[in-house]
Amino acid sequence: MRHMGRHSRGFAGGAKGGAGIAIFSAIAVVALALVGLGVRALVVSDPSNAQDQASSESDSSGDSDDAGSGDGGSDEERERPDMGGGDSAQGSGAEQQSDQAKATADADTEQDVENEEAPEALAQCHARVAAGNEWAAVTATSASHWKQHYMASVRYNDGEISLEQAEAEFAESKAQGPADMRALSEVESQYSRLRGACADLVVDDMPEGWSQEAQQCLDRAEAIDEVVATGTEVNDDWSHHLEMMRTKADTDPEVYQQRWRAMVQAAPETMGPYEAAASDLEDAPSCSV
Repeated sequence: MRHMGRHSRGFAGGAKGGAGIAIFSAIAVVALALVGLGVRALVVSDPSNAQDQASSESDSSGDSDDAGSGDGGSDEERERPDMGGGDSAQGSGAEQQSDQAKATADADTEQDVENEEAPEALAQCHARVAAGNEWAAVTATSASHWKQHYMASVRYNDGEISLEQAEAEFAESKAQGPADMRALSEVESQYSRLRGACADLVVDDMPEGWSQEAQQCLDRAEAIDEVVATGTEVNDDWSHHLEMMRTKADTDPEVYQQRWRAMVQAAPETMGPYEAAASDLEDAPSCSV
């Protein structure tokens, strides 16, 4: 009996202990649940956490506003106008093309000899002058585009036009460049083919009645030769810069800008003599036979 009593007391004590553990476990579970709810409430309601998250998303978004900006940001070539300099009195853009260029472009381009009785030497010189007139007209157009291009930089630096206006001038003149070079290639070929055609024309050797026409053709031929000599340098400047723009992507930006500054500064040195020669050509007599 005593033995069983001891077992009974042990069983009762174990039952009590088990109940206590169960109650403690239940309390612990509830406490953990409450703590979890409290932590969750703190995380959700903490405004600084939301702000940090927004800042992180903003930082990871990148500088999309800068995409495509600056030189080489698009397929369209964009000059930087803040690197030229010079005298704004040199001229202006397309809307202010020089009167000399316009007048030369409108120069008479004599056609075939109308009088079949004209001496052969005079007819040959006439053909040379006609080709020279064509060359001068094409060069006047080409030179006006080159001047428009480099003067956009000068005018921007002088505060005469805005950056947007300068870029528009760059784009407009650049677009004309390839056509200028094609037209020049055609007229240069014709003019070169007739090289020396006026060399055999001697006024004193002309038959009666042809001396005046011969002198006029020689005078115009001389004026055209000066336009060709000075205009070739202008065309070369324009051609070199067109090639420079074409290969811009392969050129170090700093090197490109140094070259551009130098070209803008040197451009008047060739443009000035050409425009003087073009003005003289306006005053030269026509060569009509």
